[in-house]
Amino acid sequence: MPTRREFLRRSAAAAAAASLPSLLGRDPLAFAGIDRKEALAKPLALRDLGRTGIRVSCLGLGCYYLGNLADEEKAVAVVKRAAELGVNWFDTAPSYGPRTGVSEDRVGRALRGLRDRVRIATKSTCRDGAGALKDLEGSLRRLGTDRVDLFQFHALKDPGDVKGTFGEKGAFEALEKARRDGKVLHLGFSGHFDPDLVAGVCRERSLETVLMPLNALDPHQRSFEKGALPAAREKGMGVIAMKVFVSGRLVSDPALSPTAAECLRYALSLPVSTAIVGCSTVEELETDLALAKTFAPMDAKEREALLERTRPFVAKDIEWYKR
Repeated sequence: MPTRREFLRRSAAAAAAASLPSLLGRDPLAFAGIDRKEALAKPLALRDLGRTGIRVSCLGLGCYYLGNLADEEKAVAVVKRAAELGVNWFDTAPSYGPRTGVSEDRVGRALRGLRDRVRIATKSTCRDGAGALKDLEGSLRRLGTDRVDLFQFHALKDPGDVKGTFGEKGAFEALEKARRDGKVLHLGFSGHFDPDLVAGVCRERSLETVLMPLNALDPHQRSFEKGALPAAREKGMGVIAMKVFVSGRLVSDPALSPTAAECLRYALSLPVSTAIVGCSTVEELETDLALAKTFAPMDAKEREALLERTRPFVAKDIEWYKR
């Protein structure tokens, strides 16, 4: 039996769907009054990746979806087009795809000959040193490179993960040696389960970047923006925003109604180095890049208005990744 709140939400969604086009079917650029060709001709802004000394494009390509595309050529085309249009930050992992390394294979193929123009980040969920090193060596081979710009300890979710990663013979110890050997330039981590745990790792460990979910739903419950972002900023870490559109869920409900432009503006208006977005087609990529290239910071009034519109729709089935 649905609660009254859920009944009202569903009723509002049905009413909106009857009178408005689906947000997924709406052209975000036309809706925002942006000319695609003119926007794409603009440069893509660069930002400092914390204290690493690296300058990264404000929009990066998250390569999870590219590992799951049935058509390899389409995946490669997305990566190549991103590099052509100014993206220099590519985030992948061995686990992205139906089998180990599919995304990395495709990224490596697409960026062949462009290695000195781009930055590549990968990651591992292995908490022990031997496993993390095995992942790194496989990543280097698949990416066709002798080093990655950033290696991330991926999806830290509980104290056991932290203890295993940073303990004796853990992944951190092994990757510190890999950094001294030049196979890794910088070390970071990701977390999307618990903002308190992410804040603690930021404060207590010697890492240079953090990848965390930051979007216009996040501030309403168990917030990374409120609970973890300040800690990362205090330590001078490069902050990489993910789940800007909550894997598309934030723009899929007509009753929820934030546009893609608003979602991206919200994330880029935060003190982040870059926001990574997943794109399955060149068209999706170009839309996101046109929005990023015409980005104007969201002021406090716009921010609060957007948060008021998302407030009633906070639900676990939207931010499924939070513990």
